[in-house]
Amino acid sequence: MDKTKEKQAEVTDKIGICFSGGGFRASTFHLGALSYLDHTGLIKKLSMISTVSGGSFTGAKYVLSLAEKAPFTEFFTEFYRFHREVKLVSETFAYLASNQSETASGRNTLITSIAHVYADSFLRTEQGEYAFLGDILDADIDMQEMILNTTEFRHGLDFRIQKSDNKRVKIGNNKINIPVESAKKIRLADAVAASSCFPGGFEPIVFPDDFVWKDKHVPEEVKEKFQKDGKPDPIALMDGGIYDNQGIESLMLADKRNLQELGMFIISDVFQIPDDNYPVEAKNPKGFLTLNMVNIISVAMLVICILAVIGIGWNLFNKFETTGLELFSDFFLNFFPILLAASTGISIIAIRGFIKNDLLDEIPQARGGSWDDFKKITIARALNLVAMRIRSMYTLTNSIFLTRIRSLCFGLIYNDKDFDGKRVSNLIYNLKKGAKFSSILEKNGIAPPSEIMTKVGDIGENIPRTFWFVSRDPWELPCLFASGQFTLCYNLMKLIARNCEQFSSKDEWPEDTLNLWNKLEDDWNNFREDPYHIVKDYLGDDDLVYPE
Repeated sequence: MDKTKEKQAEVTDKIGICFSGGGFRASTFHLGALSYLDHTGLIKKLSMISTVSGGSFTGAKYVLSLAEKAPFTEFFTEFYRFHREVKLVSETFAYLASNQSETASGRNTLITSIAHVYADSFLRTEQGEYAFLGDILDADIDMQEMILNTTEFRHGLDFRIQKSDNKRVKIGNNKINIPVESAKKIRLADAVAASSCFPGGFEPIVFPDDFVWKDKHVPEEVKEKFQKDGKPDPIALMDGGIYDNQGIESLMLADKRNLQELGMFIISDVFQIPDDNYPVEAKNPKGFLTLNMVNIISVAMLVICILAVIGIGWNLFNKFETTGLELFSDFFLNFFPILLAASTGISIIAIRGFIKNDLLDEIPQARGGSWDDFKKITIARALNLVAMRIRSMYTLTNSIFLTRIRSLCFGLIYNDKDFDGKRVSNLIYNLKKGAKFSSILEKNGIAPPSEIMTKVGDIGENIPRTFWFVSRDPWELPCLFASGQFTLCYNLMKLIARNCEQFSSKDEWPEDTLNLWNKLEDDWNNFREDPYHIVKDYLGDDDLVYPE
């Protein structure tokens, strides 16, 4: 018998897992997958984690709980409450409006404000203090690798904030990196914020200036790394999903530098496959108001504003000469209208000046005959032209690019024979309605998902990839947790079934593998009856609402 295949059939000694980006949907689904590893006992073999964006919430919180020796149930329930109770939006804007800042730069932006909320809510130590990277790096835990993936915009590369047992590993990348001892002073919430700082929703977080450091200032050895010609030269960090939204490449590199010790490589991914990335709206906007008419109207309004200022001013002057001015009545009847007319006129002049002197100069041939023709376009058509460009660019960055990057990263691992028999793609859409059930599991007597499982899986898969932890319906949280659990159960059974195809019967399977299979099969049958049956082990029956 092929020794390699025989080895693959055995229960692995070490497991690595990737937690993809995907905001609220990602952090919750991954918590479900992680809890299923705990339920099966496989979590004891988990030695490497690579996280991106929403997945970084789950990964960072879990590794911090390991460092604090907290029981898994305590970690689970605390993180569950964070999803359910913390008003992330309102608390972020409240801090932003307060103009407070603890960052080295003193800046208070949207991304630094949300980092503060992370630090103040779920990334605190047992003593109630901010958690720093050193709390993880210095901890005595069975976690060889923990990687929080971000993207640095100077070179367009992955910037990895990580813990590794390998002393040669750099925090950063080959072009920009910082000493490990200095990295220990990074607030953990800022690293998570950098990993989840998605374009469009946030401005970049500036490293090292926008981070909160343990000693309240940037360490000198870090500051020196970000200077050029004696001047500050920081870098912009954003969402790790820009570079690799599944965190696959980082985990592959971690495994290779550890001499490929992983026996199982789990990719927990909440990517949605839309029916149509860009539904075409076949409409031809009409309307009668043209750009030229708007131009004429703006000139007319400007003339009216000038006449109003002159007329009201003359009336005010005459009143001053005859009866004198009354502060209250004359303010509303004269001064206020003058200010309103003057400000409107100045605004019109400024906008026309911008269009004439700045905008038109940037458009080739705009000052020739093409502009005369363009002015004939209606406002409705002009707005539609702008809207289509915005919508197509959003689709390009939010869907097309992510799909292409995902394809390339999955290609890395699926084309690498070193990972044959180890890959587990735990995809949120695996068990949605209409998904094809595994034929190899059918051969092994496993029944397809029940109607209630499919309903729970559909709800989890169809939850929008929102960044804010806001549930529209009370069953969304438990559905996401449950779908993460039973989807991983399904995919672990597929891995075992594929790796044991070489045997003629289950009696020949390795003992540990058969024991795990039996547990998975029992869980699957229980999931078919009640998708929440393991969620209840952690939360009880309280607050668990089944989908209508």
